[in-house]
Amino acid sequence: MLPPLLRIVRYIAQPYVHRYAPYAFASLVASAQVSAVEVLTEENAPFNFQDRQGIGGISTEIVKEMGRRAGVPMAIHWTSWVRAYQGAIKNPNTCVYSTVRLPEREALFKWVGPIASNKWALFARSDFDKPINTIDDARPFRIGGVNQDANIMYLQSLGFTHFDLVGEDYLNLNKLAGGRIDLWITPYYKGKALIKRSGQTNIQPILMVREVDYFLACNPRTSDDELEALSHALRTLNTEGFVKSTLSRYSDWFN
Repeated sequence: MLPPLLRIVRYIAQPYVHRYAPYAFASLVASAQVSAVEVLTEENAPFNFQDRQGIGGISTEIVKEMGRRAGVPMAIHWTSWVRAYQGAIKNPNTCVYSTVRLPEREALFKWVGPIASNKWALFARSDFDKPINTIDDARPFRIGGVNQDANIMYLQSLGFTHFDLVGEDYLNLNKLAGGRIDLWITPYYKGKALIKRSGQTNIQPILMVREVDYFLACNPRTSDDELEALSHALRTLNTEGFVKSTLSRYSDWFN
């Protein structure tokens, strides 16, 4: 099996944008009417997070550099996942990252990426003694998650119904610690970061559910020219090694 960091960079190949006819990038830049794009994000370390320096993380650095290279001004704002997701659905010229591309979401957005990849995990308290060897083994239990998050949509597509959902993921950690839910599904590295920050010592991952790619997902009324310019910039960042070098600076997260 590939080491974690190499699995994360496995997508470095041919990023793409959905629903664009190919044409020369030079003529695109000449004709584009560039306007500021509102970009929304939330807590999902190490891909997007907020600290004293502002909004950072792997995906954030890549998205910012895409905008700079493409000549597309961006205003990046921090909010909850539900507000970020709904904001990009409802508002023209608005995007959200890091977003998992699912069949249920396909027509809601125009997609730029992949920009990164991650994996989902089920977490439990250390005194949880039921065997969870596959995702089907989790069906009888109360699963905590975030409203409208991709991992919940995925479980719903598998027929899962026994959820306890919140708007902010740290609330699931508190509920799991207090015994109000049995399991918690969340991005693996985000879960680890929240556990470390909380000081909890009795919560651990018990099952890796799925590996997923992350995209910049944009409202369908966002300019095609701007999104094609961003896609071209992402291809250039991959070719030049910017994406790989960005990931390497976060290698401590993947040990």
